[in-house]
Amino acid sequence: MNDWKLLLDDMAKLATSAFGMADEMRKDGEKKLKMRIEKLAKKMDFVSRQEFEMVKAMAIKARQEQEELKKQIKKMQAARPAAKKKK
Repeated sequence: MNDWKLLLDDMAKLATSAFGMADEMRKDGEKKLKMRIEKLAKKMDFVSRQEFEMVKAMAIKARQEQEELKKQIKKMQAARPAAKKKK
């Protein structure tokens, strides 16, 4: 009976060790994959998040200005025919 208990304890320790080793291998693999992706991203000349957000804000502002200019042009065009009718 005691032998079975020792055997089961040894098997449990072995399984725990194997799971721990597998987890370490997974973490190591993830770390290596992340490093490779970062290296590839640098080679591809991606922009940083900060640069992206700056350009995005500029585009939003330009779009708003464009819409405002469209409104002004429509007002000017609407006023123009009225001036021609007076002649």
